[in-house]
Amino acid sequence: MKEYAFTKWLVSTLQADGTERDMVYNEQMGIFTVRGENQFQKGSIDTQHTVSLLVLKGEISIQTNDKRTVIPAPSYIEFIDPTNGAT
Repeated sequence: MKEYAFTKWLVSTLQADGTERDMVYNEQMGIFTVRGENQFQKGSIDTQHTVSLLVLKGEISIQTNDKRTVIPAPSYIEFIDPTNGAT
């Protein structure tokens, strides 16, 4: 997955509430974390997701090539199909 998909989905600047972002991607997969409200551009993500993951304890670690992302609990993760949600 290319970085341009992230720039089409996320707002261009961090929100004033101290939102953090972390991005990891390769040609097949992209992972990003956002916190806070209004982080996605309007109309960029379809709200009907087919798969989601709720992490209540511990953490989930995902690695793509040499980059690793750790997402601590509690976390709610949505898996987005870029062919269905991108504009």
